[in-house]
Amino acid sequence: MSNEEVKVLLDKIDITKIEDRDAQEVIGYFEVLDLISENHSEIDITENNLKNLHNLYE
Repeated sequence: MSNEEVKVLLDKIDITKIEDRDAQEVIGYFEVLDLISENHSEIDITENNLKNLHNLYE
């Protein structure tokens, strides 16, 4: 898949409708990476922030 195809796929996915735990984790991982990518200059690398990012999409 191209980057654009992956973006379209991830934009259309509703994580609450995915029953497979592994798939939920993969989608959550990409959502956190997207959040970090868009806000990296505003996110301090602290233990608390890393834990919060980890807990966002569990």
